[in-house]
Amino acid sequence: MIGIQITESKDFMGKLLKSDCFHIFLLEEATITTASTYHIDGRINKEFFSTEELNDLSFCDFAFMPWEQISPFCFELIKGKRTPLNFKFVLHLIPEQLETLLSDGTLSSNTIGQTAAQAMCVNDAVLTIKYDGTMITLITGISYQTFVLDKTPDKLWDTYISKFLDQKGIKFTLL
Repeated sequence: MIGIQITESKDFMGKLLKSDCFHIFLLEEATITTASTYHIDGRINKEFFSTEELNDLSFCDFAFMPWEQISPFCFELIKGKRTPLNFKFVLHLIPEQLETLLSDGTLSSNTIGQTAAQAMCVNDAVLTIKYDGTMITLITGISYQTFVLDKTPDKLWDTYISKFLDQKGIKFTLL
């Protein structure tokens, strides 16, 4: 787990809310405090959709809504002349990206068996984005199904996020 401080908030918010930069994520939850506090539960309610819609909507295989589906609503709540008092977004890397991260990054000749078993213990790669009224911070984390001693997936996720931010031109410092 690492903490990251965003150094150019306006640029980051544009990339978060108005571009496809973060479309590789699913939203678990969001809390946005402006004149009121808004809570968004990102869990997909499959009962809402017809059978045809479920078959047509690729995201219905996920537990949570894709960020690209929710970000326009978040943008509407945040935009305006005043900045929010605070917000928090809990994002999960989409499963296929997580599988790629774990398989590409962990297979080395001396740990193949151990790492493959460990990768199966990973539930989610989580990115929490918080704004406290003064600065935006990101916190990385891995959710495991069971206790593991080796934290290689955590290190891979931390490295991935740093590279991701660099590739997207997002300015940051490690905390």
